[in-house]
Amino acid sequence: MPSPPRGKLWRLRETVLGIFAFSGVSIMVVGGPLAVMVSFFVAYSIAGVAYFGPVLILFWASLVVGFVVIMEKSGKARHFEGKEFPLFRSLVAIPLAFLMVAGSFVLLLVLMHRI
Repeated sequence: MPSPPRGKLWRLRETVLGIFAFSGVSIMVVGGPLAVMVSFFVAYSIAGVAYFGPVLILFWASLVVGFVVIMEKSGKARHFEGKEFPLFRSLVAIPLAFLMVAGSFVLLLVLMHRI
């Protein structure tokens, strides 16, 4: 069955959607680690060395709980009901991601001659 003819407007629409999709991925790739590093610096500037850990955990916990509440209240949580992620993969990925971010923060402090 032949596809219907597509005009210039359709091609323009596809180009714009492609640009937005690419920019969304690039924002997540650059903005995600940057947001984590900013949260490290915010927690460090608020609490200093003494209470850095508890403030950072409280900050991230409030972000996660806020995200879950927003997803539940807006009705978007239904999209995740059919997904089944293996428990092992999720349990291993979270500590590894945290260790990578914490390691980059410590490396940054070492390079700045703060430690």
